[in-house]
Amino acid sequence: MATTTIALILAAAVIHASWNLVLKRTGDTLITLWLSTVVAAALMAPALLAQPAAAPVLWGHAALAALIETGYVVALAHAYRTADFSLVYPIARGAAPALLALWAWWLLGERPDAGGALGLALVLVGLVLVGLAPQRHDRGATMAGSAQALLVAACISGYSIIDAAGVRLGGAAAYTPLRFVLAALLVTLLVLARQRDVWARARAVFRPALIVGCGNLGAYALVLAAYGTAPVAYAGALREISIVIGALAGWRLFGEPFGARRVIGAGIIAAGIVVIAGWGGLA
Repeated sequence: MATTTIALILAAAVIHASWNLVLKRTGDTLITLWLSTVVAAALMAPALLAQPAAAPVLWGHAALAALIETGYVVALAHAYRTADFSLVYPIARGAAPALLALWAWWLLGERPDAGGALGLALVLVGLVLVGLAPQRHDRGATMAGSAQALLVAACISGYSIIDAAGVRLGGAAAYTPLRFVLAALLVTLLVLARQRDVWARARAVFRPALIVGCGNLGAYALVLAAYGTAPVAYAGALREISIVIGALAGWRLFGEPFGARRVIGAGIIAAGIVVIAGWGGLA
C-alpha cells in the first residue's frame, strides 16, 4: 500500500476520533448528527452543482449508501446517548473492518493474500483487546451498549462497501458530493417527521454540529480517496486506528479506563498496520 494512501487513512482516523468525541459531549446527539449532515451537504453542494449530471448507476449507489447512513445516524445517536464512549466507539469501529472484509470478498472479489490476512487478523485482535478493556457498566448496560455498537458497525460496513463501488465506478470527485447531499436529504426527512422542536434544538447545538459536520466530511472524503487506490478491506482496517486515538482521548477527557490490555491492544494494532503496509496484497 502506498505511503500517500496510508497517510490519507491515518489523517482520516485522527479527524474521525475527534468529531466523535465532540458528538459524545453534546446532549442532543441525534439533532447534532442531523445538523452535521446538513453542514457537510452545504459544503459539498457547490462541487455537486459543478459536476455533469451523474450516471444513473452512481445515483443508485449514492442513494443506497445514503439510506444505510440514515440508519447509522439513528443508531449512533442512540448508542452515544445511552452508553459510554469507551464502549460504543471501539466496538463499532472494531467490528466494521471485519464485516467490510467479508463484503469486499463477496461483492468486489477482494481476497486477502497471506500477508494481508495476517495483518487484518492482528488489527482485529488488537481492536478486540482495546474494545473489551474494563468498562464502567453493569452487565446489562454493557450488553445493550455492545448490541447498539454492533448495529452501528453493520451500517458502517454496509455504506462503506457501496461507497467503494461507487468511487470505482465514477471517481471520488463525482461520487462524494452526490453521496453527502443525498444523505442529508434523507436524514432531514426522518428528523422533521419524527422529532419535535427541531429548530430550537438545532440552534442549541449549532457549534458542535459544525465541527462534527466538517470533521465527518473531511475524514470520509479522505477515506473515499483512499478507496480509489487501495484494497477496501485493507483501507478499512487501517482506518480503525482511530480506536486507539479514541481510547487515549476517552482516558484523558472522560477519565475512562486505559490499562495494560489497551496498551497491548494498541501495540498489536500497530504491528498489523506494519504488516498490511509492507506485505499486504490481493490474491
